[in-house]
Amino acid sequence: MGYSAHIITQHRSYGSQVYFTWDDFERYFNHLEEEYNEDGQYTMHKDENTDYYEIDKEVISKEIERLKKLPPEDGFEQYGDVTNEDAITYLQDMLDEAPQSDGHVSLEWF
Repeated sequence: MGYSAHIITQHRSYGSQVYFTWDDFERYFNHLEEEYNEDGQYTMHKDENTDYYEIDKEVISKEIERLKKLPPEDGFEQYGDVTNEDAITYLQDMLDEAPQSDGHVSLEWF
């Protein structure tokens, strides 16, 4: 099956898998950073050496709201074989499973 991103729920504990390929997720992460973090106000971090990403929860919430305005069955072509509805589910899982005390969601690929 290959690598997939796992939501970090606490140190070395993982929640759901996020079903993007590495390249698709990398493009999507870059999209989120360009779309929402142009002035650097949100936490957006990637460490390609450890396959670790952090995305601000507010960025994820804004992206969910944007996607809800689009037809749910429409594709996410530039980010792989995922519908808007699938993407909303993955993003909501990130918010739900990340530690409440953190202002960001952490993802690790393995």
